[in-house]
Amino acid sequence: MRKILGQIIITVFLLIVAYVGWIIFDGVNKRSRREINENNAIRVLKQIHEAELNAQKKFGKFLNLDELIKENSITFEIKNSKFSGYNFSVVVEKDKYAAFASRNAGEGNISFFLDETGIIRSTDKLIAGPNDPPSKLQSLIK
Repeated sequence: MRKILGQIIITVFLLIVAYVGWIIFDGVNKRSRREINENNAIRVLKQIHEAELNAQKKFGKFLNLDELIKENSITFEIKNSKFSGYNFSVVVEKDKYAAFASRNAGEGNISFFLDETGIIRSTDKLIAGPNDPPSKLQSLIK
C-alpha cells in the first residue's frame, strides 16, 4: 500500500513539474515570437521609408503600398499578416505619407507609425499615430 501511494505521489509530482515547465516554455515562446514580429515590423517600416524616398526622387511623389510593391520597391509578402504578425498600410497625401504597422492579436504588443520624417513612433494601442512617442526600438534594429 505504501509503495503504491509513493508511486502515486511521485507521478503527481512529475505531472505538476511537466505542466509548470510547459506553461513557462509556452510563455517564453510567445514572448519571443512577439519580439521577433515587432523587430520585423520596424525593419519593414524602414524598408518602406527607403522605398518612399526613392519613389520621391524617381517619380516626384510618394507611392501607396500597392504601388511600392508593383515597382518592386518592397516585397508583396508584407501584405500577408500571417507572415509578419502585422498589417501594413501606407496612406499618401500630396507631399506626405503615413505608414502603419498594426499588430494582430497575440502577435505583438506594439503598433507602429512612420511618416516622411523617418521617425518610427509606437504605442501599445491597436493603431499608432503621429502624436505617439518615438519607438525606443528603432535605433536598435537595422
